[in-house]
Amino acid sequence: MLICAAMNRTELIDRLYQEKRAAGSWKELARLIGISQSYLSDIVNYRRDPGKRVLDHLGVCVKVQYVPSQNLTERSKRNGARNRKTVK
Repeated sequence: MLICAAMNRTELIDRLYQEKRAAGSWKELARLIGISQSYLSDIVNYRRDPGKRVLDHLGVCVKVQYVPSQNLTERSKRNGARNRKTVK
């Protein structure tokens, strides 16, 4: 089953904790997913991003969204104002 609702990183890790409770241990969950226990620990402790196996196990996918940062927006406005000057 693929989940289509938005999920942030904390919610994904909460799901991993739920899966760990069902599996009985982090070691067993890592074995079920097919990854090392240390990699799973890195994901849970925000040191690494979850890969395809983890996402597939949870039934979720990654959606990348590009949003301009405040600094880029301000820079664009300044540059745009400069570019609109007429040359005499």
